[in-house]
Amino acid sequence: MGKPVVVSSAKPLERIVNETGAGLVYPSGDADALAKALIAIYRDRDLAFKLGEAGKRAVETRFNWKAESEKLTTLFAELGKDSIKLKVPLWSSVN
Repeated sequence: MGKPVVVSSAKPLERIVNETGAGLVYPSGDADALAKALIAIYRDRDLAFKLGEAGKRAVETRFNWKAESEKLTTLFAELGKDSIKLKVPLWSSVN
């Protein structure tokens, strides 16, 4: 099961959570709104599960090393830098 998140309306966190449906957003600096969001997730297990699963899907598909390295490869190609060769793929484990 993924974990739901609660974030302030600070950018880019708000945008990411709104795009992925991974959690709840509260207005920055509003402690009461933060408490209400946390309580809502605590009390509503279906909501918590739904938000957590959305976050898990987002991480698996959008925010993993392979996806990020592919975005960089595309960017380099668009910039005419497609001749850059990496010795180790970015998604590999590097010690």
